[in-house]
Amino acid sequence: MHRGVSLSASDVELLEVLFVEGSTAGAAARLGVEQSTVSRRLAGLETRLGRELFVRGPRGLIPTPLAERLRPIVDQAGSAFRVAERLLQEEREEPTGLVRIALPEAFAQYILCPRIPAFLARHPALELAFDDGPELVDLKRAEAHIAVRVPRPVSGDLVVKRYLRDTIGLYGHPTYVAGRTLDDLTLITWDHSHAHLPEAKLGEALPHEGPKVRFRRLSTMVEAARHGVGAVWIGRRLAREVGLVAVEDPRVPAVQTELWLAAPSVLRQSPAVSAVWDWLVSIADAADESSTEDSSE
Repeated sequence: MHRGVSLSASDVELLEVLFVEGSTAGAAARLGVEQSTVSRRLAGLETRLGRELFVRGPRGLIPTPLAERLRPIVDQAGSAFRVAERLLQEEREEPTGLVRIALPEAFAQYILCPRIPAFLARHPALELAFDDGPELVDLKRAEAHIAVRVPRPVSGDLVVKRYLRDTIGLYGHPTYVAGRTLDDLTLITWDHSHAHLPEAKLGEALPHEGPKVRFRRLSTMVEAARHGVGAVWIGRRLAREVGLVAVEDPRVPAVQTELWLAAPSVLRQSPAVSAVWDWLVSIADAADESSTEDSSE
């Protein structure tokens, strides 16, 4: 049975260079290899084809009629290969596709949202989907590509990085908290359906017997505090971002907490996930620098 003959990408590259240079020496210089390598590759190709492609003349290589017929096809194929390589290079350099990020709602609303336009301007081919709520996603099942969360993930094949250290305290609008003690405040806290959250437990542990206003969403709690409804139990970084000030009362503890950044190991190095991961880290680094500046004033 007759077996067909095919040209590989390296064959097309070799023929294209030989057509341009007209000699094995010139082709070797263009390809960055030894002249003997070019001669061996050409001889091997001609053996596979069972036909001669170039006649060795005193001034170089002379294409045979078969080679002349192949020339326009080789030129077209070489151009197509270069376009494909360029597209693949752009794909490696420019992150594309959907990245799903699980993170606390207030962090998404107040920390990330103001910074999203600049990020997408740098990476217009990315699509961001935020799972912004208190519920934890299962990274092992790839329910999200990246997660920012308070409890450190301890199971699964994950890449985990300490993201932010913060201090939780009681904060309110400057005009609301001015001159007030803990006894004079309305406490803005979580609805009982979220009593299992660590932040909710900390808030309920405050020695406060005054009125309380409960919400199911932290962002609503923050907005209530910004409108002077009461004081809310949140992190110092978030409070600073939204213009709230601390309640100065010795009975209000300063509780240290940490946020963790995590992603499935198999996804961490993908260009899209890597771009978002680096962006999130840069936000944390900027917050750390700002915190250092504040502490030195």
